[in-house]
Amino acid sequence: VGPGAFNSPPKVDSAIVRLTPFAEPPHPARDPKLLERVVREAFNQRRKTLRNTLKPLLSVEDIEAAEVDPTLRPEQLDLAAFVRLANQLELPVICGDGTSPQVLETAGCRGAAALVAVTGQDEANLIACQLAKKQFEVPRAAARVNNPKNTESLKKLGVDITMCSTEILTRLLEREVETSALRHVMSLSGGQADLTEVLLPTDFALAGQTLTQAPIPPEVVLVSITRNGRLLIPRGGTVLLPGDRVLCLARDEGLRQLMRDWKL
Repeated sequence: VGPGAFNSPPKVDSAIVRLTPFAEPPHPARDPKLLERVVREAFNQRRKTLRNTLKPLLSVEDIEAAEVDPTLRPEQLDLAAFVRLANQLELPVICGDGTSPQVLETAGCRGAAALVAVTGQDEANLIACQLAKKQFEVPRAAARVNNPKNTESLKKLGVDITMCSTEILTRLLEREVETSALRHVMSLSGGQADLTEVLLPTDFALAGQTLTQAPIPPEVVLVSITRNGRLLIPRGGTVLLPGDRVLCLARDEGLRQLMRDWKL
């Protein structure tokens, strides 16, 4: 189409393009929402290869499993390749309000073993958990807690497991600041207690004392002692020596009291 067909005339020639929709998708994706997400992530960073742009979604091995070269750029792929990448995810994505019964029904909440709500709003997480348990009879519901003051309220209102990132980060920072002799092993009961390994230093103040003689707070249980690679089961007559690695089960306050009592 020449410039004279327009008012005002452009400085370029134009063309008419006719788009005829397919009766059936030539490369059907298992989940169109996942395909949309993969394409968006792929083109999110200009001039980056797929191994970099798709890192939040797919590993290099996943990309190769889809028969796609991870060193290619997204503009070099055809539709079939993007569909294969999306199908590698195998994660259904439902876009909607997680506090809506209809959305939860669509997502397959009924019959699920558990529901985990991790939005940035405590009230939304609570509503989602209550709907899951009461309307869809989901046996377990867990919620992220953004404000530590809401932890007990969510538990009283039926949330089985609460995870407060603020409290978890605070505990980790406290231990890093207090001493380098502690090594967190794992959390129990949603962070109510922890398994922690305590390394007794060379100048350990209670060296040579038995566990009967050493002060141990009521909130602390000594699980094991590792000495020169040998595991010992703690007994009342077990002697504490420098270099021992003492595995403790304790609540936060109990562990802090143990560190004070043992002068660590």
